Amino acid sequence: MFQQVLDPLANSLVWSAILAAAPLILLFVRLGAFRVKAHIAAVAALALSMVTAALVWRMPVLQLFSATAEGALRPDSDPLDPDQCPVDL
Repeated sequence: MFQQVLDPLANSLVWSAILAAAPLILLFVRLGAFRVKAHIAAVAALALSMVTAALVWRMPVLQLFSATAEGALRPDSDPLDPDQCPVDL
């Protein structure tokens, strides 16, 4: 079973956190500074996330693709549906 290491980058939690934030930073920079279309920026961020998960955090490739497919194909709940809302309105 895969055991995630929390500080894989030079045994530093700070550097590992910065690297973990890199896909989000890439997404926001491509959207805001470079005015790239959202779906293209999201695919680039996804690709960077997958590469860092496999190479830095040493996530098994099959589990990586399984998690990616589940995130892409699993239907989200509708936040406006009162039956699915976790908070009483």
